[in-house]
Amino acid sequence: MYSVKSHYHIIKIVSSKIRKQIYIKPHQEHLLKAIAQIVGISEAEIIRQAIDPIKKF
Repeated sequence: MYSVKSHYHIIKIVSSKIRKQIYIKPHQEHLLKAIAQIVGISEAEIIRQAIDPIKKF
């Protein structure tokens, strides 16, 4: 989220994403961090990309 000053108003622009907090095992955290660093994208983006193909639920 970021703010844009427009004359006398502050307009807040929010992305269309919902914040979630999850619990993962320590080995999953290490793997997630390693993949994020190697691929060059955020840990959150890796999780989103892993969830997207699962459409049978």
